Amino acid sequence: FWVKEPTKVEFSTREPRTGRYCLRIEGDNTYPVLPVVQVKPRHLYRLQYWARGQGVIYPGLHKLATKRQDDIRLDTAMRVGWAGGLPAEVRLRQDAWQQVETIAACEDESVLWFQPLFVLRGGYVEIDDMDLRSVE
Repeated sequence: FWVKEPTKVEFSTREPRTGRYCLRIEGDNTYPVLPVVQVKPRHLYRLQYWARGQGVIYPGLHKLATKRQDDIRLDTAMRVGWAGGLPAEVRLRQDAWQQVETIAACEDESVLWFQPLFVLRGGYVEIDDMDLRSVE
């Protein structure tokens, strides 16, 4: 994953939702881009993760397509749009995990990957149990 302008990024052991770690990102107006997931055209996908923290996150999902039809490598991909349906904002709570979820369609043959992201406004966010899968 990649994070633009973080104050701090770490794996936290402070009461993760499951397992031993969760991802903690600090910084105002920070923009984390999470790992890409390969998708298939004409399929619906559900993105789910759990979040807690201080401030607000604005979730989104990039659609990535190839620049050339004969090349399906991720390093030659370009952003071609948004996979919509995500909430406009999620107000974070420090004391409780809350689920962020959306359903997005991959309707274009040229789109090969979805890339989850969000913008953090406020203090910090902890993310755990992220999952993006087909719901056909």
